[in-house]
Amino acid sequence: MDMDADKVWKIVGYNKRFINPFIEPCSYYIWLDEHGKYESIDESVIELYWEKLKYISQNIEFLVQQAFKPVYYESYAVNRKVVLSSDAMCQQLLVESFVLAPQYKTIGSCLSNSNFMPGHFIDCQWDYEWNLMYSDIC
Repeated sequence: MDMDADKVWKIVGYNKRFINPFIEPCSYYIWLDEHGKYESIDESVIELYWEKLKYISQNIEFLVQQAFKPVYYESYAVNRKVVLSSDAMCQQLLVESFVLAPQYKTIGSCLSNSNFMPGHFIDCQWDYEWNLMYSDIC
């Protein structure tokens, strides 16, 4: 279920680390079914989404640093002529998606920056307590 772009914008719109929620396809959503089918969504799940989005918006610097591994800078996916160090890369990553998966109690996000890693991203997954479960460059 795609989330209301206006409400997403109210939460993350002034944070330079998040992409514009009005860009299609929508990358702010609740993922409910592995087959892409959406069941009815309980209002509490929608509220949980807004709560988690607010949290990541307020704590994005820490969460990006937690998910980023300096070895990602060495990936073929990174144009090292555009971004000159792993620190610079980490500081310039943007949240390109924010996905709540209530059936797994996880939060997924893709971090990227089309200026130096077009078509690639860092896939991240946290549990509901914001413990990093996974991050890898794709």
